[in-house]
Amino acid sequence: MECLAASPPDQKFWEAGGNCNLAFAAARLGLGCSTLGHVGEEIYGKFLLDVLEAEGISVVGMLDNSGANACRYAYATLLCWVLVDPFQRPGFCSCADFSEEPAFSWIRKLPAETKTAIHRSKILFCNGYAFDELFPDRALEHSLKLSDVLLLTSDEAESLTNIRNPIQAGQELLKRGIRTRWVVIKMGSKGSIMVTKSVVSCAPSFEIDVVDTVGCGDSFTAAIAFGFLHNLPAVSTLTLANAVGAATATGSGAGRNVAHLDKVLQLLRESNLNEDGTAWSELIEGSSLCSEVSVLSKTAANGIKSFI
Repeated sequence: MECLAASPPDQKFWEAGGNCNLAFAAARLGLGCSTLGHVGEEIYGKFLLDVLEAEGISVVGMLDNSGANACRYAYATLLCWVLVDPFQRPGFCSCADFSEEPAFSWIRKLPAETKTAIHRSKILFCNGYAFDELFPDRALEHSLKLSDVLLLTSDEAESLTNIRNPIQAGQELLKRGIRTRWVVIKMGSKGSIMVTKSVVSCAPSFEIDVVDTVGCGDSFTAAIAFGFLHNLPAVSTLTLANAVGAATATGSGAGRNVAHLDKVLQLLRESNLNEDGTAWSELIEGSSLCSEVSVLSKTAANGIKSFI
């Protein structure tokens, strides 16, 4: 990978990824965004700064001036190579994957500017991948308890709780939290679920022609942040998130290719939902603890709990 980085491909193959996907989607929804991290002074770092600036996203560095004698990787922008197989399934690889040291292990403390940015933020998003390099039992459990919103896939929810039913798993995570208000569970092509103390909300996905799923989860997360910040109803938040994720899936690649607002609004206006009442009914029936359930639907329905 060092050889690849030293002989970079054409910039048409470069893209800002990772948490930048979320930042782009959030900015296009009208949220003011800053990224916290480290960007090197080489061509890759300049490219990333230019791309973020073009989207109106500021960058707050995490390098303390006292770390000038850090290892030679300290000032390098972390590169991730995206490998795509013949079936268009992506894989991701960076030099951090082959190191025994955590990425950016040279960061010992946060600069004052970084702390100020965190304190001023209304929402602080933490990517779950960060916990791969920390003590999982302590760091993950502590973060889960102190988070206002947990966003997981159904597999992740099951892994954390040993409960297969995603609604019951969400309720268990909600009970474990100290300040957790929302547990959002992504159900893949089915849609998404939000569990709160008072209601379980379900929103089916949108029917689209999928081109590329890279960046869909990050785009979805941006819309959840928007809904939380604007105190939107649960079903409205999930519907927006599903639409933003779906809009990203209609394009190719992540980064600057994530959803634009006009495409999101188009999907919402068309309201072509992938409705499968049976799937939602089975989930709800399998969770006896549901006091109130709302399921987004275009058609009137009688049966399980309340349908909107």
